Order: sequence, then C-alpha cells, then structure tokens
Amino acid sequence: MASDSTLRYIQFDYQAQKDAIQQRIRARYPKLWNDFLAGGFGTVIIDIVAFSMATMAFLVNRQASEQFVTTMTLRESAVRVGALVGYQLHGPTAATVSCEATIQATQVANVTIAKGTLVRTSDSQSLPFEVANDYIIAAGQLTPQTTVISINPNLAGAKVLATNALVTNGSTNIDIADSTIDMTQYVSVGQTFQADNDTNTYVITAIEAAPGAVSNNRLIVATAWAGATGTVTGQVFDQRIQLLQGITVTDSFSAPSNDTTSFSVKLSTTPIINNSVSVLVNGAAWTSVSNLNIAASDQTSFQSKTFASGATIVQFGDGTFGTKLPTDAIINVTYRTGGGVAGNIQLNTINTSITGLMASTSSPVTITLKNSTSTGQGGSDAEGLESARVNIPFFARTNDRGVTLDDYQTIATAFSHPVFGNVAFARANIRTENALLEGNIVVIYAWTTGVNGGLVNLTPQLKQALQDFMQTKAVGTDLVQIFDGTSRPVPISLRFKTLNSTFSVTDTTRLVSDTIKAEIIALRPGQPLIFSDLVGKLDAVFGVDSINIATPIADLTPSNSTELFTVLQPNFVYALDRTGVGTPFTTSDDGTTSLYVAQLPVAPLQAWSFNLFLGPNQLTVVPGATAGFAELYGANLSASKDTLPDNLKLIDPEPAQNFKSTVNLLTGQVRLWLKGAPGDSTMTLNQVGGYSTDRSVNVYIGYTGDNTQTKRREIRAALRAWSSGLPVGGSIYGVNIPGILASNSNVSTVVHNVSGVTGVTRVALDTPASTAQRVLAQDTELLRLGNIVLNNQVD
Repeated sequence: MASDSTLRYIQFDYQAQKDAIQQRIRARYPKLWNDFLAGGFGTVIIDIVAFSMATMAFLVNRQASEQFVTTMTLRESAVRVGALVGYQLHGPTAATVSCEATIQATQVANVTIAKGTLVRTSDSQSLPFEVANDYIIAAGQLTPQTTVISINPNLAGAKVLATNALVTNGSTNIDIADSTIDMTQYVSVGQTFQADNDTNTYVITAIEAAPGAVSNNRLIVATAWAGATGTVTGQVFDQRIQLLQGITVTDSFSAPSNDTTSFSVKLSTTPIINNSVSVLVNGAAWTSVSNLNIAASDQTSFQSKTFASGATIVQFGDGTFGTKLPTDAIINVTYRTGGGVAGNIQLNTINTSITGLMASTSSPVTITLKNSTSTGQGGSDAEGLESARVNIPFFARTNDRGVTLDDYQTIATAFSHPVFGNVAFARANIRTENALLEGNIVVIYAWTTGVNGGLVNLTPQLKQALQDFMQTKAVGTDLVQIFDGTSRPVPISLRFKTLNSTFSVTDTTRLVSDTIKAEIIALRPGQPLIFSDLVGKLDAVFGVDSINIATPIADLTPSNSTELFTVLQPNFVYALDRTGVGTPFTTSDDGTTSLYVAQLPVAPLQAWSFNLFLGPNQLTVVPGATAGFAELYGANLSASKDTLPDNLKLIDPEPAQNFKSTVNLLTGQVRLWLKGAPGDSTMTLNQVGGYSTDRSVNVYIGYTGDNTQTKRREIRAALRAWSSGLPVGGSIYGVNIPGILASNSNVSTVVHNVSGVTGVTRVALDTPASTAQRVLAQDTELLRLGNIVLNNQVD
C-alpha cells in the first residue's frame, strides 16, 4: 500500500496528474517501463491520460460549483438554483417618462390621445415608447390636465390636502401651511400649481423645506407669484402624458381538443418586460401567479416562466394546482417587449409629434411631444448573476412576508409596477423617536433606476404603489411608510494627461467620465467611495498617462446610512453662505467695502479645480502668491492692496492676505472684500478636464535682497507650488498687465512675496533676452516652469 501513497486525490491540475502517473509507474513497474523521454510513446500515453483526467476533474468541479449560490458562475445556474426555492430572476423592466403634450390651437371639442400610441426617441437609438393611458385635451385647452392633488381645507378625499397654500407677491415660493406635509409624497417636479379662480399657472421646478418646517412643504415655481400676498386654495395638476418604453405584442393560440394538463405555450418575442404578461382564455381574464403550486384547483391561473435561454412560456394548471385549460380554448397572451436601462433617457430626447383624434368629428389633430422636464426612470436590465446571488438566499428566508427588516428590504427591492417602474434598491428602518408608540412603524427608503443606471428617488405614483403593496406583505401590527433617501453628487475634480498628442482629449475625457460614473453607480446608500478603488480604475483608462486629482484625496463616506452618492452633474451649483466681519469702511478708489467670510462645501481644492460666482458674474480664480491660497478678482471685489487701513488691522490677523479676496485651498475658507450688493455667492467644480501636452517655460529672474542658496531654493519652491495651480490652456505672466485680471497672479508677485526679497528687477520668460510679458498656451496644453534662473544662478 505504501506504493499507492504517491497518488493525491485532491490534486486536479494537469501537471499534478502527470506527476502522479509517472510516480505510480516508477513504483509499480520499475523494471518494465522506463520510457519517460519527451518524444517517447510512453510519454504520449501519460500525456493523454493526464489531460483527460484533468479535464474531467475540471468539469466535475464546475458542475458541482454551479449547484451552489456562492460558487455559481453562470446566469443559467442562477435560474436553476433559484427555481428550487421558487425564486424567478426578474426580466427587464420598462422605463417611464413624462412628456409635455401640446396642440398648436385650441379645439372646439375634446382631443383624445389613445393608449398604446407609438412614440420613438429623436436620437440615433430611436427607442420605442407607448402612451401609458388614454388622455384627453379638453375643448379650449392646449394641453391635457390631470389633477394630482387639491389643496383646500374645506375638501376631503384621497387626493386632497386639507390645508392652505401661502403665497407672496413677486416670490417663487409657494408654501403649504401645514409644515408637516411632505409634498414629495404627492407631487413631482414638472407638474403645475394653479390657484382656484386664477388663470395663471406655475410650473414646479423644485420641492424643498421652508425655513423652520419639519418637512418638504415648499414648492419652488418657475415664475414669480403674480397675485396678492396671502393664503389661497388650488390644485396641482399634470399637463404631461406618461410614456412606457417598449412595444405591446399579442400572441394567439388554440388549446388541444383532448383533455390536457399543465398545458403551456411559448411566446414569440423576447425579451419580455417584467410583470407585463396578461392572458385571456375564451375572452375571460386569467390571474397571474408566481407559482402554480400555490393555486387552488378551481383557480383560473397561469404562470409565466423565463428560461436561461431567454425564451418565455405561459403554463396553465393541471386540475390540482390551478384549473386545467378548457379544450379547444382560444388563448390570447398580451405582453410587452423591450425594457432595460437604455429607456432611462436624458432630457429632450423625445421631440416629435403624434396624432390625436377629435372624436366628435373624427378629425386628426397634431400633438407635439417633448420631455423637457422629465428624464426616463425605472428601466432596468434583466436580473444578473450577482444580484441573484444576493437575492436568492434572502428570498428563501423571507417567505414572501414582512417580519424582519431584511424581509421588508427584500420584498421592496423585488417590487416592480407595470406602469410606474421598478424599485432598484431599498433600505428599511424602524421609527426610533418614540419606540414605545412607533416601534411598529417600518420606514422604507427606496430608489429606482435613472439615467445611466444610477439610483434616483421614486415618483409619487411608484411610491404609493410600493406602499400599498408592502402593506399587504406586512404583519398585521406593522405600518409601512415609504420615504426618499438623501443624495448628493460626488464632488470630484481632476485633470489628466493623455499618453501623447495623437490621443483625442475629448474622447479620453468621455472614457474617464464613464469610468467615474460606473464606479459611482455601483454604490449603494450608505456605502463609501473608496479613493484607492477610484484611482485604480482611472489608471486603467485607455489613453491616460497621468492623473491629478484635486478632490477627493481620501475616501468619501456618506453622512448617514440612507445617503446616496450620485453621478457627476455638469455645472452643479453649490450655494455659499456669507457672513460679514467688522464694520464697512470707505476708500477713495473702492467706495464702501466690507469683509465677508464663507466656507466652501468641498475642500481641499486647487486653484484650477473650481469656479466662484457673485450673482451672475464669474470671478477670476488664480494661484495665490502665498502657497496654499488662491486669489479672487472680478466685479464687486475691491482691488488688492499691500496694506490694510489701520482700523482693520485688528480684525485681520493674517497680514500675508492683506487687502485681498482669497480662498484657503486646504480648509476652503473664503475671504471676500465686497463692494455694494453683488448677489449670492455660488461655486461649481471643474469636474473632468484633460490636456495632451505640457510645455516647460524657463524663467530668468533678477531680484534684490537675500541672495543665499537657501533663499534661492525657497523662491524656486514657491514658484513651483504657484505654477501647479495654473489651468490647462492658461498663460504664465511675468508681471502684471493692466486690464488682464489673470495677470495679477504672476512670477514677479510670487518672488516679491517671499520674505527676504526686497525687489524684483527683471523677469524674462523662455529665453534670457525675451521681453514678452507672458507665454500663451494652446487649448489642450499645460504650461509648467522649467529651469528657474535666479540672479544668474541655477544652483
């Protein structure tokens, strides 16, 4: 038996099999077989046997691993394993989008927009959408008007808020008097408010909390209120129609003439949108069930099944579980095909026209459709392997009823509505403000899919549908509430250099942006953005040579478990709160001037990575002469001076800042010397930018003062720190040039700002004899300081 000990049954690879066979032959047949040469016949036999055994071992292992949730690698395996516990991977869901529907002139009779009318997007994809319901444009109107909610304390009903609206002449704020009402539960952006007995309409552009309110009770409207200040009653209505992505298909079949159990039919078109299958048998509707094994023998039910191949069948009962199909029955199966993330379209993707019908005269009317206020949302692709790996165990534990918080999250995440979209992610909590009285209130924060597959808040319609559904799954003592989680765009600002000038900066920017989006979209509420993961993905982007990230420079953690990081939003505006410091004073050249401080919401930053605005005017942000600071110039800012008035020196402990508007790039503190009333302070980030080449500019400087080697090294360090803040396509200025604000940040000022320097006698750029005051860069070029020669010394 000792000779058999060389065979290792846990080694499955080819080389291990080959070595074991050779060792066994040497042990068992030492005098009969010694043909182990590379070209020998014996080696060929050993090779064939080892390869066959290794291949068989691999296939056996693969077959075994595909039987378990944790090790399966194929979606086909997920379909099969899920079926063992009654779980079916969901198919694609259809996106919904609200479009403005307008006719050119009022009509004398109602105009009907028929359900199912086909609409295609105006982009290259030409995605098909269908009108979700019948809509009517009333006689004398240009748009349909569907009442969403009435605001009136004298009314009662399901679509009534028993309170008043508070309005102010000239204001764009409409506040709900009952500040506990969360208007996001009832209305959405793009809908319209109209007061009773008033012809003016106001389009809702945002919903937020009024100062002191405990909920989102303020409607922000596009135009200022034109009536008297006071309280009004009115209603919110929608002038848009809803479209569903996909196409409706109907297949007809005939049941066999003989008695058949568990009869099934295969649908002709794929992919099938989730929960869209309906069946008529001899004109009567049958009920869809998740599994026929739970259907009673007299229940006219059917079950739709989608296989790993993508084919879908509709199966009927066998008389024990679900009613058998009648002989010779006519079967009509209606379903919708399409769906997916691609249906979550951007604004203004639909810009077309359809035909409505004036029923009284059978006359066609052209209706213009645009989605200028609503993006597509709710569309998702068919469930993938990784999602199924998580959902199958939770489904088995949940048993289709809500008891634990995990149960509520699992059931809510699996919810989809045939018209309003799907739930992509849910997080459940219990009310803890008063556990004794509110411990049975289950709060579910839910998101659906938006543009590019990112998570967005539910529409009020989907939110209500989810709450109604979850209440049917909750235990009798639990009350379910659906809330919006908080979200904010990830503050990212970076720039990159392409590998060489042959790479397109525009194309590489798109690749970098897509990589960042993919990393952010994968995040879930409460999940941090890991800085090292982001850098690793960016380093792998094709065409990128190097990356300079201004922010973030560490992991980003949400402020709570229900906050969600969202993708970059171009030109996202951050509002800044200013606080006055000291007493305003008057100077001969600037007039009345006041010092204000503000805090940037994002820090640290670099001078090239952000923009600041005062009202509509953009400020010029340049690298500061002091390392770690940026300087600000522009309208409504006082001109910089080297010294402060005596009465202000006590309130300004930073003499290096003097009479300048600056930003501390490390802490984000802003100091503004303001003239007059310039308007609100706002900030935007330069999110992703790139350049194809960098060019070194040599600098030749003469100065007076400390001329030691140590001081010259200090000056060079200050200049290189200053130049790192220069923007792509920006210029290097040797001295200040009147009329050019950006030239306030120049080589001469940086050198003069170093302690021990008493004066700057000359600055030459590029060559020692150059008299040019600046060096200009190309649009995709970044200028850097090359050799810095100080008083003819290069050290």
